[in-house]
Amino acid sequence: MSLIKKLPWLPLAFLVAAYCTFGWFLYAPHDPGLNLFFAAVFALTVAGLLTAPERSLRSRLFAWSFSSVGRFVVVLCLASLAAVIFYMANVFIHILVAIAACMLVRLDMQTAGFEQWQAFWVLSMVSLISLGSGWALHYYI
Repeated sequence: MSLIKKLPWLPLAFLVAAYCTFGWFLYAPHDPGLNLFFAAVFALTVAGLLTAPERSLRSRLFAWSFSSVGRFVVVLCLASLAAVIFYMANVFIHILVAIAACMLVRLDMQTAGFEQWQAFWVLSMVSLISLGSGWALHYYI
């Protein structure tokens, strides 16, 4: 079966809608595209984290948190993140919807039997194209 026939089209449509609205939201006429750059880095990071091998990712991310100083830093960072989330709830909702759509696509791609690199490339390309098209639509309309 070809790659195109195996793709989960409905979750990909949700992903396109999520990133198009995120790109539309990020457009600012006075900004030269810095928000779009950080959003693209965010999209690639989410795609990379969702397709990374779980065991090696877990060992790399949580290896430093075994000490009490590491746990203290984690608590401080989570408290700061909570304050930012409450302050910028409108932006956080767009980010949360984009992450949920990426997770849905990744789950369906895993069920369909895609390999990790295939899933990464599909997730990252669809996310970046959707983000750019949402930003461009807001720019030209």
